[in-house]
Amino acid sequence: MKVVYFAHSMLDYGGVREYVALKRLRYLFGSEVVCPNNDLNLGDDINHYRAYVRVNAWLVVLMVNRRGYVGKGVYCEVEEARKAGIPVLRIRVDDSWRLLEPELIEVPDLSALLIGPSWRDYCYLGGDHETKTPAV
Repeated sequence: MKVVYFAHSMLDYGGVREYVALKRLRYLFGSEVVCPNNDLNLGDDINHYRAYVRVNAWLVVLMVNRRGYVGKGVYCEVEEARKAGIPVLRIRVDDSWRLLEPELIEVPDLSALLIGPSWRDYCYLGGDHETKTPAV
């Protein structure tokens, strides 16, 4: 069975942003939603997650941080989806812990969007956010 893969920062694992997003995603897609930290035990190697996305996902949902960035792990998962032609849905949780409307996005060649070696603010995918430089 193909799944909806929820790509999000390890900083959000077990937190309010993850809870809010998962609640909405499971409402929209039911039990098809796979949350890597809750539903998979693939270890620490990002290549295992990339392979999982390539083989098992029909949709990847990515959650950007409040400034519109994703970390390196999410970047790798979304890049794998782009290469495999898997659609990507972007979600954001605002400062009041509300999930903003999900947006289906065209994922460009992400290597052009890299902003530096930081694992935390690795690539800007935030759409209409006003800032495109990471906070220091």
